[in-house]
Amino acid sequence: MPARISAAQYDVLTSPSRKPRRQREKKATGSEAGLMKQVLQWLTHKGIRHWRANSGAGMRRGKGGKIVPVRSNPEGTADILAVLPVSSADGRVIGRLVGIEAKASGGKLRPAQQAWRQNMEAVGVLYVVARSLQDVIEALGKEGVR
Repeated sequence: MPARISAAQYDVLTSPSRKPRRQREKKATGSEAGLMKQVLQWLTHKGIRHWRANSGAGMRRGKGGKIVPVRSNPEGTADILAVLPVSSADGRVIGRLVGIEAKASGGKLRPAQQAWRQNMEAVGVLYVVARSLQDVIEALGKEGVR
């Protein structure tokens, strides 16, 4: 059962940062966040269907102000999921799922991310650890994206 928090605790957790605006913006455009933005823009430019796959859980106010848990994708899910159109042997167009995990130059996959990667690759999902936009371009280029 999820832990319950009071309305006051919720307000503290969800209140805007008290840091000056420049520091908040700097964090939001950090290396991984900036890379994700580049990848999302490139996928849009190429016409590839994709979405940002936030993982984990949080809290929000439900009906009547009640605090309720919110779950999203499972822990370890790649940062970005995309579907590449692939032609089957009989001429049908089918999709191939791609998971893209943005990492800073020295960043490592967490155990949950490693497990998600292994599970997905076992069923044919293309998994890309992207340290630059070029990593994504090269990986999807091998799949026929030009």
